[in-house]
Amino acid sequence: PLEHCLSGSDEATLRHIVMVLGEMTNDRPEALLQRMGRHPSGAVRETAVRTLLAKSAPPAGTIMNYLGDDHPGVRNISLDHVSRARNPELETALRDYVESGAGADQGDEHLLRCYRALGKCGSQASVPFLGETLLSRSTGGLLRISANAHRQGAALALKHLPGNQARQLLEKASKSLFPAIRNAYRKAVTV
Repeated sequence: PLEHCLSGSDEATLRHIVMVLGEMTNDRPEALLQRMGRHPSGAVRETAVRTLLAKSAPPAGTIMNYLGDDHPGVRNISLDHVSRARNPELETALRDYVESGAGADQGDEHLLRCYRALGKCGSQASVPFLGETLLSRSTGGLLRISANAHRQGAALALKHLPGNQARQLLEKASKSLFPAIRNAYRKAVTV
């Protein structure tokens, strides 16, 4: 019966249906919520993704698909979910997402939120990538998109990672001879 309501209802009704799905305890609502996460309306997608992530922990691939959404609310809810706990699967998926430049078309603010989430869900496994991104003077490859945002994001992620290696890289950045690296460090530690 709920499936029939999904196809012809207005946005407000769909958002109420999504909230009802969130209260149901069997497996069927999860599939419907994922379906609603692809709805044309950004507000419906946002409500569906919020409900889905509060209800369950979908696979990393599903969460990463929401990072590319054109609605900022959907992206932010997904990043908030990723940031909640250290998770190797989400860490790898998010690191690959950032490294591939997939989120660059969403702007620097989104990119910085991705790096912050990487620092909160990540581990020492991300330190080599983050150190290279922060300390690289090159503007090729990954940094070609927005070198300053990537550097600042890497510093931000390192700030949230546990361990001495992350602290040592931040210390090295703070004393770098290159102003762009020092500036990225300063911006990250004052956020």
